[in-house]
Order: sequence, then structure tokens, then C-alpha cells
Amino acid sequence: MDDEAAKATKTIYKVVARISVAVVTLFMLLWSIHTGYRLATESRSDSKYYFLTTSIGILSIIFGLTYFIIGIAVIVELGLDLFAQLQQKQRKATGVHQGCDTADKSFV
Repeated sequence: MDDEAAKATKTIYKVVARISVAVVTLFMLLWSIHTGYRLATESRSDSKYYFLTTSIGILSIIFGLTYFIIGIAVIVELGLDLFAQLQQKQRKATGVHQGCDTADKSFV
């Protein structure tokens, strides 16, 4: 019994660590989007590298937004996984089985 509880706790810690890493990654993506925006808007049109900096800025914004949306989906999935594991742990602690439904009553 203690081995199962230790595995469940380790799994919960792994999910929390993954969520933390994903949040840090999302902040880095926001920083890249901000940097791309600065590149796209602050360059001067009389500069000889205007087209290059604007193009790199726009590409940074596009890829940053794409990966940011994917990252949000990953965090939501990890959050749902964590929620399911916590509910399963709570059910084991209270002794209620998943197959049991106390609301169903059959009369013969």
C-alpha cells in the first residue's frame, strides 16, 4: 500500500514540475513575441536593414504566438491530468470505488 501511495505522490510531483517548466517556457515565448514586436515596429525605414529586421520581427511574432497557443494547450492537458490524479488519490483515501454509485438504486 505504501508503494502505491509513493508512486502516486511521485507522479503528482512530476506533473507539477512539468506544469512549472511549461509556465516558464510560456513566459520565454511572451518575451520572444515582445522582442519580435519591437523589431517589427522600432526599425527605421531609412535603414539598410529595414526589410530584414521587420521580417525577422514578424516571423518571431508568428512563431511565438503559435508555440504559445500550443503551450497553453499543454498546460491545460497537464492540469486536467493533475486534477484526475488528485481525485483518484482522494477516492482511494475515502474508500469510494469508481464503479460504485450510491445514487443508483434498483428495485426488483
